[in-house]
Amino acid sequence: MTRPRVLVTGAGRRIGRGVAVELARRGCDLVLTTSREVDSLAETAAAARAVDEEVSILLRRLEHTALVSPEDAAAALGPAVTEHPLDGIVHNASAYEPSPLETLERARLHRDFDVHVGGVLLTTAALRSALASSNLPVRPAVVLPLDIHASGRPRRGWTSYLASKAAQAQLVEGLAVELGPEVRAVGVAYGAVLWPEGSDPNLVERYEQRIPLGRSGRLEEAVAAVVWAVLEAGYVTGTTVRVDGGRWLR
Repeated sequence: MTRPRVLVTGAGRRIGRGVAVELARRGCDLVLTTSREVDSLAETAAAARAVDEEVSILLRRLEHTALVSPEDAAAALGPAVTEHPLDGIVHNASAYEPSPLETLERARLHRDFDVHVGGVLLTTAALRSALASSNLPVRPAVVLPLDIHASGRPRRGWTSYLASKAAQAQLVEGLAVELGPEVRAVGVAYGAVLWPEGSDPNLVERYEQRIPLGRSGRLEEAVAAVVWAVLEAGYVTGTTVRVDGGRWLR
């Protein structure tokens, strides 16, 4: 078999970088995208090559807010991506910022939905044929990293972000129907993983007191769930796995 190849959007840092490196460790070739300049992917590419010097990596700039059609996504990715088999997509790209109602503007709403919904759909449509050509023993997967707070645990000041992530969560079921039986769609909903730098320690402590497992998630735990969904969960589609230490329960 040829090596599996997986596309990871938003691969420049945090969970996106972790997923890319673990996929390389598992023997996958990579297509890495960012909304920034492709140079911002250099550290991710270096980390992936450090765990597998034979990994093939393509770097692409993919700006979800600029996409109007699947053809736009195909043009940004190029024929080296769209015209060859693809074994998975991890739609990790995210616009993670608070959105207080008193300062909310239409441009912000559009950006959130462009990144979490429009860009996901248009990019997936552009790559549907490539996914259907997968040679993996399991069906190829479109994986959507989600947020548990978009499904029944809202947070004050994050309404635009959470509304767009809730819409993204619905894509798991919609894409499972649209892409089946050739392609799977799986959601991975995170709780608290990798708190932003400068987070209030008192806030973190209060949040963790509500987690049944008593702590925030670790990077490797979030990464492992995504990689499982891509490479191993062959009979899983149209559903979401929570990686939140039980925070969903209270």
